[in-house]
Amino acid sequence: MKLAKIALIAASPGSPPPPDVLPHPEKIFIPLDGPWGRAEAQVAPGQTVEAGAVVGRFQDPRLPMLRASAAGSVEGIRTVNTPDGQKAQAVVLQPLGDGAPASQAPPQGAAPVALAKALTEAGFAETDRHPWPFPARICSPETASEAFQLTDAPFHNPIETLIINGLDRQPGEMVRRTVLGHLGSFVVQAVAALKALSQASRVVLVYDRSAPPGGELLRSLQEQGVDCRGLENVYPSALTPVLVQLVTGKQVPQPASDPRLVGVAVIDVTTAWQLGRFLTDGTLPLEILVQVSSWKSGLHRLYRVPAGTPLEPILAAANAAPQPAKIVVGGPLLGYAQFDRQAPLVASDFVLVQQPDEVHTYNYRACINCGHCVPVCPMKLLPNELGKLCEYGRFHDAEAQYLAHCIECGLCAFVCPAKRPMVQLIRHGKREILEMRKES
Repeated sequence: MKLAKIALIAASPGSPPPPDVLPHPEKIFIPLDGPWGRAEAQVAPGQTVEAGAVVGRFQDPRLPMLRASAAGSVEGIRTVNTPDGQKAQAVVLQPLGDGAPASQAPPQGAAPVALAKALTEAGFAETDRHPWPFPARICSPETASEAFQLTDAPFHNPIETLIINGLDRQPGEMVRRTVLGHLGSFVVQAVAALKALSQASRVVLVYDRSAPPGGELLRSLQEQGVDCRGLENVYPSALTPVLVQLVTGKQVPQPASDPRLVGVAVIDVTTAWQLGRFLTDGTLPLEILVQVSSWKSGLHRLYRVPAGTPLEPILAAANAAPQPAKIVVGGPLLGYAQFDRQAPLVASDFVLVQQPDEVHTYNYRACINCGHCVPVCPMKLLPNELGKLCEYGRFHDAEAQYLAHCIECGLCAFVCPAKRPMVQLIRHGKREILEMRKES
């Protein structure tokens, strides 16, 4: 697999400082809508809830609980704009001060089935998209069957390799490097549970070899049998399909994009941090890490905030430009431009603030058929053709040309001399196909 070497402004070199803990915002939004449908609200307006209280529950018990990330009063349930441009029903909380992190008795020494159920109830939210929720997707066939009644493909496949992904996903990002540098002890605490759940014969921690974690952390992981591997972090090597091939040599089948089909499970190091913390002292995974960067001003700050915190107070704390030209949640290549500063963040993320001279304003220009996008595509697609088919409403033709195989890495848009919005066109095509399937 050929990886593109792209030159983007990097975050500050060396070990980044520990994240700052921000005070609770005036309001917190807990979306009830997500990749697995809509959860049923478990609270009513005017109700007072404790931190960690269940505010949303899916009918399917295998899906994660939605919990209040702070103690507060329920203002109501209303529609909010999510960072990926969708609308969602959300529980609106007014926090009652900055309380201690919510916790419950950690499931120490629990059997794999009991542990899997406890983690589902704890309500882990992951940064990357996955076909199945955590922890069901990392369970051995036996545990998946007994705990979640999952027996069909891909759950009948044993997990041979479990990858803990410590590579930052994009140039300029430092979230995962910070976790390994300052919160790595919790990652160590998570290893035994990950082994018990997955029964993987091999556990691999992957990190950026240009910024390796401390030797003490690596030794602690190696003592637990973890294979610690430093890789050159060339974009998009941290994205799951590419990472699996780099570590194991196996290709993840598309469009399912489920590494379990080839006996591999991938867990983000931010999730491993939350898991280790939960197992150590019972702290529920209600806190997320958010990086705010502005390349123009050299701003790179990392914060710990309650899940569901809107963009506005995070930007204010970072002293980002009051009138930026563009705010991108998800980073420069994977992210979505924002039109609502009240959009809530529910998983660890990367917020990029751009000044006017950093923004490429899109003016319509037809594809010039230069082919620059073809050799950089890690999935070996024809992005130029997919973009044109989606642009002109030929969605079924795009689907026949493997539209669903696109991992939306953004390399095609990055190299396009016509500055065409390739990723936006492809995302538009995917959503149109999903809507047509719903209507049929």
